[in-house]
Amino acid sequence: MKWVRSVLVLGLLGFLVYAVYAWLNQPGTEPQPKEAEVQQAAVESVAPPQIDLGSLQPPAGAGAGSESQLPPLPGQESSSTPPLPVPEQSDQQGNSAPPLQTPPAAASAGKTDQAAEADGQTTPQDAPAGVSQHHRDPGVIPAQVQQGVAAPETDSEGSGSGFEQAMREAEKLLQSNQLAEALLVLSRWYGHPKLSEQQHRQLVGLLDQLAGTVVYSRQHWLEPAHVVKPGETLQQIAQQYQVPWQLLAKINGILPPYTLQPGETLKVVRGPFHAEVDLGRMELTLFVAGGRYAGRFPIGLGQEIPPVPGEFGVVNKVVNPQYVPADPAQQPIEGGSPQNPLGQRLIQLEQNLAIHGTNDPSRIGRSDKVGCIALRPKDMADVFDILSVGSKVVIRR
Repeated sequence: MKWVRSVLVLGLLGFLVYAVYAWLNQPGTEPQPKEAEVQQAAVESVAPPQIDLGSLQPPAGAGAGSESQLPPLPGQESSSTPPLPVPEQSDQQGNSAPPLQTPPAAASAGKTDQAAEADGQTTPQDAPAGVSQHHRDPGVIPAQVQQGVAAPETDSEGSGSGFEQAMREAEKLLQSNQLAEALLVLSRWYGHPKLSEQQHRQLVGLLDQLAGTVVYSRQHWLEPAHVVKPGETLQQIAQQYQVPWQLLAKINGILPPYTLQPGETLKVVRGPFHAEVDLGRMELTLFVAGGRYAGRFPIGLGQEIPPVPGEFGVVNKVVNPQYVPADPAQQPIEGGSPQNPLGQRLIQLEQNLAIHGTNDPSRIGRSDKVGCIALRPKDMADVFDILSVGSKVVIRR
């Protein structure tokens, strides 16, 4: 009988074990995560993957030290354009960078290099440089022909097939990473009188992007990188390439005291730049040497010295010009004053014409009795640092 009792006991124990097991595995008895843990799991389940920005590479063919990020593109509003960051130029004392040439005539008088040196300001000749970018807002381009760029031929109906062929050619060049050549092909069509408004917008959209990369980025699309020689200054390099030293400082991100290191490589652009002023469209357009489009800017027109069609050379560049009203009953306004309608920069042209800034950006896009050719303050700062004394400015209706 002992074995019977043993079987019963074992059976009872097995039943108890099964009962406990079944109870533990009933629905709803599984431990639940805390609410915070559930929310965290949900967030993690939908979080986007992280992108390794360091893995992004600049376009093929870009020079050493180039950046894949484009500078602020031409055609954008100055207020919304970061620009390739475009650092303000200043000397070691924090003053505005001195202008390049001699004092202007009469009403446009302001500080020049000689006056700046007399005040103890420092130029790149005295304090060389370290290592920028930038830029903007059409018209027929007679100056292009003078720079050796042939005007495009069109079909009997106007621009039609000729323009489309140029667009296809530019597309092939872009696909083969020949950005500078594509910019040249399209620049020949900029402002062509037979282009439709749709074609013009299509062209300008490409030109603005190409100019931002080819001309103002740190990539070496136009010239081989310049290797700094021992003792070489930023101004000496700028003179070699016929551009203002301020432009090279911006493109290469060089800040005061503008010190260069031997062996350092710089992005360089060969000048001089020239400009087209279209009085009908109220735009100023820049072109680099050789006729490549280099950006456009909206302008305002003054009536004190109304601009007239023709070709004019840049004869002087002035920081903080004095304003002398056409009405002798009004008092002159000193340079640097917030009330000065000429702003902080002035480029003096032949025949007493001028391109200048403004203290009232609302003047841009309309005619006004004050001044000659006005640009927004930041646009004026850019143009001031791009055009050289001797640059040509073509004004047309």
